[in-house]
Amino acid sequence: VSSPVGGTIVSSPVGGTIVSDAGFTTLAAAADIVDAPWVSEHLSINRLRHADDAVYPTGFFLPPAQTQDGVEVAAANLRRMREITGRPVAFETGVNYLQPQPGEMSDGAFWRAVAEAADCYILCDLHNIWCNASNGRQPFDQTIDELPLERICEIHLAGGRRHGDYLLDSHAGLVDADLMAKAAQVIERLPSLRALTFEMMPDSIPLCSV
Repeated sequence: VSSPVGGTIVSSPVGGTIVSDAGFTTLAAAADIVDAPWVSEHLSINRLRHADDAVYPTGFFLPPAQTQDGVEVAAANLRRMREITGRPVAFETGVNYLQPQPGEMSDGAFWRAVAEAADCYILCDLHNIWCNASNGRQPFDQTIDELPLERICEIHLAGGRRHGDYLLDSHAGLVDADLMAKAAQVIERLPSLRALTFEMMPDSIPLCSV
């Protein structure tokens, strides 16, 4: 997917050890078409290597290990993406439905460490952060406070839906009013912000009344 503002794809997330240069090349071609001022990818993983050395798709974006090793892997992938695309790069803050594990960095601290190690921008998905907070990870305000706000170049907003005890990043509906209020506060603090994107699945549009 690409836009006149930034270019992004969803097939080559930068959080893991299995990353394809071909995906970055595709992203570079799309960015060239629209002359995107930056490119971005998800800080997630979508493929795993089995003990038999075969690679299997996860079928869903999963969070990377929020450790120093995870920081170094992601930063190396982002630097490679910048080299191939020839453009400034950003990573998207991901949704994480897992509970915090002993010894891992907090969401905000991990994203800060990756951005600083790769010297890159952040595409801050506020609904992902909202979901993470709602689902028992890090409080929303604390996550924002831990981010290097001067590196945030783009904001994503979306609506979600409940599945049992979990809030899903389903892009299903309008932005929650409380999140919209938080977004207004966050945006005032972002000196490098250049784009704001609202995400909604097409089948949700008829369900929304404005």
